[in-house]
Amino acid sequence: MLRRSLFFWIDRLQITPSERYLMTTLFAILLIISTLRLFLQPTFGYDADYYAPIEAEFNRLSAKRSEEKATLMKRYYPPPLSGTKETREAFVHDQEVPAGETGSAVSNTTDQTTTGAETETDKININKAGADQLKKLPGIGPVIAERIIAYRNEHGAFETMEQIRNVNGIGPARLDNIKSHIKL
Repeated sequence: MLRRSLFFWIDRLQITPSERYLMTTLFAILLIISTLRLFLQPTFGYDADYYAPIEAEFNRLSAKRSEEKATLMKRYYPPPLSGTKETREAFVHDQEVPAGETGSAVSNTTDQTTTGAETETDKININKAGADQLKKLPGIGPVIAERIIAYRNEHGAFETMEQIRNVNGIGPARLDNIKSHIKL
């Protein structure tokens, strides 16, 4: 019965006998190949010695990039000049510590902490400071320092702390970061 229904199904496709033999042969070849793939293990052409120099170069470049990132982070997001030891440690722990320097970054920065608030003489006068002094402020780079100077030359001295927000690139967060380090 099954054979008869299969024959009528093939007959409905209107396939010639030579096409039927060809399809049967191709199906048999496909079945043999799939069975062989189950039993034969594929071989991988991986040679560790060949890839070792490439991997070493990748690791070297990755370490170099991490160092550059750490340098930029220190420059544009330095730890607060005043504050407790805990805030400095929290800042350092948020950064990536290069391999082989576990804990040394924390001990170096915590030794430099000041006790108590900054004195008035330590603060930078925003109305008189040059670009080099302004770049010492946390989060202020050469571009924003030049913008502060240009704004000051165009509009005159800053009269309030909130007026500094008119400089392009200084928003509420950046102003909060530098507020304790500047004076008018």
